Amino acid sequence: LMAAELGSRLPEANQQQALDIAINTAEILIGASVCVGKFDLLHITVVGADYTQWFSGPIRPMDLGGGARANVGGGIGLERGGGLAVVTAAPSDPPLESDCDWASANADLDQQFADQLFQSDFYFIRDHGGSLVFAHWVLPAGDAPEDLLPLLENVTAPLTCLYPRPTGISLTITSEDGGVLLSGFLPGDAQRRKTKFNLSDLSYQLLEAP
Repeated sequence: LMAAELGSRLPEANQQQALDIAINTAEILIGASVCVGKFDLLHITVVGADYTQWFSGPIRPMDLGGGARANVGGGIGLERGGGLAVVTAAPSDPPLESDCDWASANADLDQQFADQLFQSDFYFIRDHGGSLVFAHWVLPAGDAPEDLLPLLENVTAPLTCLYPRPTGISLTITSEDGGVLLSGFLPGDAQRRKTKFNLSDLSYQLLEAP
């Protein structure tokens, strides 16, 4: 979720507002479909206009309407997605004329994958771990997760001009029923004029869907 107003106030106020937005969004999702309320957890991430993360964490549908605030997240000391975020510093260098923003890079990614026979989505989140692009692909039945890995080249091409410079691409491939089949990470070499990616640097792990 993007909240354009976040970033214009003190960090503590941004974190509190992001938490409010996350809880309100969870309530809207549950109100829109009875099926959403049957999930164990809803993981919601809230970013500001510059894609800086202010909240990322799980919300249990069973907690809403009661103790949601006490039960969301897990604190900034935990791994990514643990709750209220520690925010990364703004880039020290201004953008170049040749740079592109996430809106245009994301539109290019959508076009690159429009003809693929599987679902895909992409997110850009900046937090204390870096400026990461998250790619989520849903594997068609009968295919192997590794078969999709060469398509990462289609992801890296639109990201070379992205500003702020991405420090890597986090890839998750799931089955059609949501089970995680592959988790991978491709680091980016962020330079002043562009970001370089080398597919040989990709590390990934195959998992067994639950």
